[in-house]
Amino acid sequence: DDPRMKGAIEEARGRWPEFVEAFKARQPGGHYFVKAPVTRGDRTEFIWMDVIGLEPEYVHGRLANDPVDLGGLKLGDQVEVAVKDLNDWGFMHREGDDPTGLFTSKIVVEAF
Repeated sequence: DDPRMKGAIEEARGRWPEFVEAFKARQPGGHYFVKAPVTRGDRTEFIWMDVIGLEPEYVHGRLANDPVDLGGLKLGDQVEVAVKDLNDWGFMHREGDDPTGLFTSKIVVEAF
């Protein structure tokens, strides 16, 4: 319910075309990732995933960490999420680059 977090999510969604263009121009060694809710049964977790493919309405990715309780899903499992549900995104064209994006993460860091 934090207005700063809501603003960060809106910015990430509004700037989504920037991520799409970056992914289309991805470089070997680059890192492209999104954060979105993943649901299994009655459990939902907001989790980061490494993007492996894009469609106009969906993102295909691999879980970037082990979920707490998502019915057996684990690090590296492939999932699909709706673009409309994304909460954040980020990318680095090359290892060592400063990341672009990470809108909600900046709010979390500022809180501490």
